[in-house]
Amino acid sequence: MSEGSRPLPPDGKPRRRKRYRGTHPRRFDERCKERNSQAYPGIIEQVRSRGGTPAGTHVSILVDEVVAALDPRAGEVVADCTLGYGGHSAEFLKRIGPTGMLVGFDVDAEALAGAGQRLAGSGQSVRLHRGNFAGLGKPLAAEGLDGCDIVFADLGVSSMQIDDPRRGFSYKHDGPLDMRMDGRVPQTAADLLLTLPETEVSCERPGGANLNPDFSAFIGL
Repeated sequence: MSEGSRPLPPDGKPRRRKRYRGTHPRRFDERCKERNSQAYPGIIEQVRSRGGTPAGTHVSILVDEVVAALDPRAGEVVADCTLGYGGHSAEFLKRIGPTGMLVGFDVDAEALAGAGQRLAGSGQSVRLHRGNFAGLGKPLAAEGLDGCDIVFADLGVSSMQIDDPRRGFSYKHDGPLDMRMDGRVPQTAADLLLTLPETEVSCERPGGANLNPDFSAFIGL
């Protein structure tokens, strides 16, 4: 192992870190320390102290308000339908304690893996399922549960999807037009643009007024 307990490449030769402009990395692929935080203790806290969101993570909002409204208690079963990076679930676990159970759902394999790693240190009962929460009943039954005490869903995208140009959601950086939350879905956004008729691609305002008649021609591949 190299300095800082970082694994060496297969050829045994350490790689030089990619250089970037300025004092801090800006692009997702330059922020290697944040994406390998286990090898760089304290890097997550350092980035957050500057008001940033570490690459590959997500800072959940309204956590205190959500916990206060749902009031999870010791021994309860909580279903987090949109697990993400597990910010809300981490707080749920503190409330339900070792006698409770958290069942988390997400279609995004990368998000699920990150949340699993984050929540594993709790030492509590955590069950993670890759899938849409529309099928909530089946995974609960597989866990021997006929229901749960709290069902929580925080709908939308997260920093983990938006910040990574590979995912196709980024506002700042170019990347492949993928835009799939679930990588098992065969068609990307680029595939849809190549196959859907213009009438299905163009945007419309409520009431049917066309937002931009040339929209689909402008974004066509």
